[in-house]
Amino acid sequence: MDTPSFFVAFWNSFKSTILITVGQLLVNLPAAWWFYRVTFKGKNIIFNLYILLMVLPFVVLMVPQYMILKQMQLLDTLGAVILPGIFYTLAVFIITPYFRDIPKSVIEYAVLEGANEWQLFTKIGLPFATKGIMIAIVLNFIDYWGSFESTMTYIKNKSLWNLPMYIMMLKVDNMTLIFVSVVVAMVVPIAILYSCREFLIGGLTIADK
Repeated sequence: MDTPSFFVAFWNSFKSTILITVGQLLVNLPAAWWFYRVTFKGKNIIFNLYILLMVLPFVVLMVPQYMILKQMQLLDTLGAVILPGIFYTLAVFIITPYFRDIPKSVIEYAVLEGANEWQLFTKIGLPFATKGIMIAIVLNFIDYWGSFESTMTYIKNKSLWNLPMYIMMLKVDNMTLIFVSVVVAMVVPIAILYSCREFLIGGLTIADK
């Protein structure tokens, strides 16, 4: 078989998805807080343009991403999948409304007590946005767990393939392996969805505010 083993593909998916999810939080949590706290003319326009990146199809971003990754010498590495994923803007779209839901009186009182911006972010912002953070983690994890476009485009080294690519390249005469691979691949997102179902059911409505 000219494809990597199931366990190699499983580890590639797990490693890249975890790194993307963590990286997104490190980038998008401060970005969402910035959009909440900073006031200036044109902020809404920038926010809408920022969120526009979320709905652009992969084929639109493929060429510019390819050129940037080539310049950074990240093609044919897991970094070609991880780096663009870290800057995906879904988490900003989900978390920002939770920050906006913080009562102004709470922020004003904390400022009067001498709290700096970092303390406001960590002591007030993050606790208020816990549900939004969990929703962003779950949705992004499931999205990138089943993603194959970037792997197919930027990675030719088969030892770096993720689970979706592995399953797609299995030969149809080995239906048992295909079935087992699909079932095992589904276990992780189903388990995450089940364990976080309360956040998904009760927390998404605030994003519409």
